[in-house]
Amino acid sequence: MPTLHELLETALNGPVPLAGPDGTTWSAPTQTVIALAGLASTTRTPLDQDVTVENADDNGATVLITGAARGFRCVLTADPAQVQQLCATSECPTTPAGSTGLCAVHLPGSSIPAAVQEIAEEQLRLSELEAALAGRMSTPGPDDSDSGALWNLEQAGAYMGFTGPSAAQSAYRVLKRGGFTPAGRAPGRGGGSLYRPTQIITALATRPGRGRRTDLHNLQATEQTAEQLTTGLIDPACVDPALSREILSLILTTLTPEERAAYPGQLEEFAEQHRDRITRLYRDHGPGSANTAHGRYQLLAQPAGLAVCERLDTNPLALASVWADALPGTWLNDISHTWTSPSQTP
Repeated sequence: MPTLHELLETALNGPVPLAGPDGTTWSAPTQTVIALAGLASTTRTPLDQDVTVENADDNGATVLITGAARGFRCVLTADPAQVQQLCATSECPTTPAGSTGLCAVHLPGSSIPAAVQEIAEEQLRLSELEAALAGRMSTPGPDDSDSGALWNLEQAGAYMGFTGPSAAQSAYRVLKRGGFTPAGRAPGRGGGSLYRPTQIITALATRPGRGRRTDLHNLQATEQTAEQLTTGLIDPACVDPALSREILSLILTTLTPEERAAYPGQLEEFAEQHRDRITRLYRDHGPGSANTAHGRYQLLAQPAGLAVCERLDTNPLALASVWADALPGTWLNDISHTWTSPSQTP
């Protein structure tokens, strides 16, 4: 059985043949394999997991990713009718029965229905990666040392889902913590670091915390609750959705499956119980306050900041243990000091 990483490496050179147990094969386009890698990243699955092809025909294949908690299935198809059928059922994009993660559909080379487009754009973030890979594949046997085949940190940040002026720095942290060294430098004086697309994909999929799977449904429910509870406290223009989602994903890894399912309700109870305290916190240290002038208290610009406060009250040690290797320590220190200070506590 090939691993996700092996499939990805093969895809850089052209379509990947996927053979079912009965010998029927389907040639998976490069973009489809990239979609699979993006799905693995979204569902916090390392790229070293095995891929089993359960069935394949002329229109597509169903693959099972094993080695994770329970594995997940992914439908890969080039049949528009099948895409529309899947998106009309609970299998797309929710969790298939008996598995975890997504049943994702990618439709290469054709118009993409709205439901699939949302998956591709919001969860798999394929467009820039496809363009970069198309450029690499335009010349037979691309040379990885060729700067034209590499990405700068701004491109890496965009693929990883980071936005705003700190996107490149956020991407650099992910790559550095993953042990990835630049594959080249941009031309000219002061040229920045350049990385291979495969380095960026692997860094995103294997960064600390990715091996601890978080159910997507619970993540989305928690995200929606945090956004609702911080309405009126946060300027929407300051919100970085990808960063907030990353923080919430990290928090959910500290909970049991039962606790994750109940967490949105727990967050609502916390917000109600500490309403005055939260109001003071955002008034004194939130977006637009004098205390943010030097880039401090960045977490309070994100809906996930509320969940950080809840964890600081409930289980600060577990939060600190997963935070250390994933996000800047100053972010947590700032909010921890402020939230637990005598002026904030009842």
